[in-house]
Amino acid sequence: MSQFRVDSARIVFEGSDFVLYDVADLLPRHKNFPHGTEVRKPDGSRAIPAHWKYREIQGRKIDILYSHQTAGAVTTDGFSALTNTYNFMSSDPSYTAAGKWTGRGRGWPSGSYTYYIPYNPIMWKGKVVIFKCWDHDWITWHSGHNNNSIAIVCQGYFLSRHMRTFEPRRGCPSGKPSDSQQLALAGFYMEFAVDHLGIKPKNICGHCDSPRPKPACPGDLIERLYRAVQQSKGKPVMPDPMFLMFPPLPGLLPLDHWADRQAALVLLGHDLGPYGPQKNGVDGDPGYLTRMAIETQEENLGLVVDGYWDDVFNYHMKVQLLARTRTQHDLDELK
Repeated sequence: MSQFRVDSARIVFEGSDFVLYDVADLLPRHKNFPHGTEVRKPDGSRAIPAHWKYREIQGRKIDILYSHQTAGAVTTDGFSALTNTYNFMSSDPSYTAAGKWTGRGRGWPSGSYTYYIPYNPIMWKGKVVIFKCWDHDWITWHSGHNNNSIAIVCQGYFLSRHMRTFEPRRGCPSGKPSDSQQLALAGFYMEFAVDHLGIKPKNICGHCDSPRPKPACPGDLIERLYRAVQQSKGKPVMPDPMFLMFPPLPGLLPLDHWADRQAALVLLGHDLGPYGPQKNGVDGDPGYLTRMAIETQEENLGLVVDGYWDDVFNYHMKVQLLARTRTQHDLDELK
């Protein structure tokens, strides 16, 4: 864990499980701040459009909160994680001779996130320290609705149903936010964003919902949490044990492939139509009827009904099959 002394004078808000810690004056900025850089690509074009800049508007109205993931490996923690992220964003980009970005540097005026939660955060009196990186008067680049929004990011690379393949990156083997991140984020949404800032629950969103969406950002677990906030009607929302951790019960089936998932739905009584080798809907190619079956099963389980086979739904389905003593052999017989 990185060494970092918490100065209580920098704490600007204290919630039940988190504190907001102002470090805006400690973070790196590009030499051309608040404008983008003059760095050129090999073909002579600008790496950053000339008109791009960060802007300060006193008393700016904040209507939206966007959630993000950093999508990188977890090689540092605490305050070092934050400074590494901001150094990357505010360093000049580099390119190959062919003009391909090497993945080093962004060339932005500074980091783009208003709040930052490391994967392994610093604790203060038993509460998670969330770093405040910008005053709300500053407009940065993070989504699309930048003029009236702020952003919070969790460090890590998280699983999303929108990814074709997923390989965990260093330091974040589960592909999920840490328990500390999830707990702090839940409190941040309700106690700070909704209750303190007055942001409407429906406007607690993710990068995937923005005008310039990245579908896999911020990942399934974080998306599930803010969707619960959207439906909360002002009531406190906290992660339950099923959300924080999926206990590794013995006998759970993997359900990694769509043919197995469709077979599981059929075993639970859903009609997927006359498709596949056995004309029972198990063909490995999920379509409209598969999605309708997922929505019906989500409703039966008391989950958010969105038709996606996400991490939470996947776990519930495994538990349902385990409770019915279904085996891989039962699934294979339907394929």
